[in-house]
Amino acid sequence: MKCEPKFDQVEHFLRTYSTDPGPYDFNGLLHLILAGVDNLQENGLEQDFEDFACAVSDEQAAFLQKLLDSRSRSNAQLDEEE
Repeated sequence: MKCEPKFDQVEHFLRTYSTDPGPYDFNGLLHLILAGVDNLQENGLEQDFEDFACAVSDEQAAFLQKLLDSRSRSNAQLDEEE
């Protein structure tokens, strides 16, 4: 029998994710979040943007914008390494 984690368990895991005592795994958590983004993209409806975008706090929006603004520099760095 497959035991599915409850919503609050998954939310708690994502909020408290770390790699104590080692270095924080930004990339690992980012890929978990991006898996959720893929799920939203595949299953969400256009109306969901208007209905639920209010759930994103100003601080979260600023952080996500910073991440997106860094994308071109990060891609350029990756291209240099290849």
